[in-house]
Amino acid sequence: MQKDSILFTTEAPLGNVAINPFDNVAIAQRTIAIDSYNKMNNYFLFYELLSPMLQVSIKKAATGSTVKGIRAANLRNILILLPPLSEQQRIVSKIEELFAELDKIDKAQETYDNAANKLREKVLD
Repeated sequence: MQKDSILFTTEAPLGNVAINPFDNVAIAQRTIAIDSYNKMNNYFLFYELLSPMLQVSIKKAATGSTVKGIRAANLRNILILLPPLSEQQRIVSKIEELFAELDKIDKAQETYDNAANKLREKVLD
């Protein structure tokens, strides 16, 4: 498996998705590695697999009564919307830009919370 491959859990829990950050890695049972081909951006596929629409499709294709799971053959049959590569790259860039903005907001909120807690402590002293 190569760096930036997509890791997908097929069971327990079903449908978790990650990007492999390592050059060499061994994966365990219930996890598969997905490498896209030249018409697909791996990061686009990563975000697509995380989308609520695709997660619903994955869960519908799953089998099992106690623990839901999906076979790789069934996963291959799930349709994925595939815009042109340039559009995929634009979508990924926009998603990552929005996540960066969310990170800034989270950090600002953390700073605000810390300042509010310090002020509360001073008032209570």
